[in-house]
Amino acid sequence: MKSIMPVICLLCATLLLPRPTVGAEFPTYQRQGDLSAQVARLEQVVASLQQQVALLQSIIRINGTTVEISSNRDLKIKAGGTIDINSGMNTVLSSGMNTDIKSGMSIDIKSGLNTTIKSGASTDIYAGSLFRLQGARGDISAASDLLLKGGLLRLNKGIKPVATMGSMVSGNQVITGSPTILGE
Repeated sequence: MKSIMPVICLLCATLLLPRPTVGAEFPTYQRQGDLSAQVARLEQVVASLQQQVALLQSIIRINGTTVEISSNRDLKIKAGGTIDINSGMNTVLSSGMNTDIKSGMSIDIKSGLNTTIKSGASTDIYAGSLFRLQGARGDISAASDLLLKGGLLRLNKGIKPVATMGSMVSGNQVITGSPTILGE
């Protein structure tokens, strides 16, 4: 409450003090409106500010070097520009239910070391266009079946048909391989 007292004092001085009449050799003062109406209006402003401060104090708590923002209702953070969340240690985003991350444009996830995505059930990744997994080395594994589907499956950017069950092979040459699985 101490932090808003200078604001209230300035507001009181602005509303309540008489203003000098311009053009007089020595300023003369005139009252601006009814004093009791000004006091009533000021009391309304103070009551509104007290409600807002009480609400902020219920949402923002400072305990030592920790600042906590919490709400029993919805909490929205809006900015006309950039929102930058930066931590010198760990950053944790958690939810009791679902977490949605949405962007009107791109989403970039970068890490200086390892990146791990884990799910207790299924993990689905969809792309409306090109889908790429790339790394210095790769490992795709499944404890059960592994299904790779595509209209045309290329192994190592291959251009030659790959032998499948029942294909005819002569030496290193596949005679009747799969037209939809190509390899080198």
